[in-house]
Amino acid sequence: MWIDLRFDYSLSDHSSSNLDVMLIRGQPHGIVKLNLQALFLMQDFEVMIREVIPHELAHVLHGVKSKVDGVEIQKPHDEAWSDIFIDLVGGFDQDIEPLAKVRGEFDDRAVRLSKSGILVECECGDDESIDVIADTPGNSAKLRNEELKCTTCKFPYVRFQGDSIPQRIAADLKFLEKIKCIKLQHTHLQR
Repeated sequence: MWIDLRFDYSLSDHSSSNLDVMLIRGQPHGIVKLNLQALFLMQDFEVMIREVIPHELAHVLHGVKSKVDGVEIQKPHDEAWSDIFIDLVGGFDQDIEPLAKVRGEFDDRAVRLSKSGILVECECGDDESIDVIADTPGNSAKLRNEELKCTTCKFPYVRFQGDSIPQRIAADLKFLEKIKCIKLQHTHLQR
């Protein structure tokens, strides 16, 4: 098995994996593509190392095992996946549970903004009142008609009117822009 590990700065999730495996003489052979959002690695390093990487590796091992056993995976986070995850993290830990959604201090607003998202704000106040929505005709119409509401304060979103975006989003956006510039200058990093 070959592992193709990539840091994908355009991922909105913390990670993703893809498995291309075939059995040759009963042994699994193939390529595992493991993508990690490096921005989230900077934001919450401990959770990425302790939970996200074992989470994705459990998916990979679960996929390989199901291929060897000739079984189709019905649910991606079934009991077999949970058992593999628990083995990877070194036994059952009260702090790390085998959940479908990893909980970490991840902020994907800069990623969504770099993908031409619309910066909006609500009445929540503070840094949390700023959000990024997809720039689609449907969302634009809902914004104009005040139909797009915040799930916390229940007030409609409006386009961001402030002078500057919050510092955390600005710093993350600057980081992503630097990475894009580096990749443009070094073609071997563009894959």
